[in-house]
Amino acid sequence: MADDKISQAICEENHESSATIPVIIVDFDPHEHPHLWPSYPKYTILLTVTLPIFLMPLTSTIIAPALDAVEAEFHVTSDVKGSLTVSLFLLTYCLGPLVLAP
Repeated sequence: MADDKISQAICEENHESSATIPVIIVDFDPHEHPHLWPSYPKYTILLTVTLPIFLMPLTSTIIAPALDAVEAEFHVTSDVKGSLTVSLFLLTYCLGPLVLAP
């Protein structure tokens, strides 16, 4: 008996919430549909989106091999300061988008 009341309340809640949510349908002009685009714009957009995804891990690790050269250039004698450089770079690299995001 209690299970029937619970399932009825859930059905009523789902029915009420679905009635208040507006449905938005995106309709393309047949000539502007992305499936009908030529290959060049499709691949341009694909590379524009995927290239930064490939480069993000690369930029976070590229400073590690150059750390000795950076320490020598700026006359840093402590290994802690070199490790701190990489750590702060990665920390700001991770937290920067959170601060700059809308």
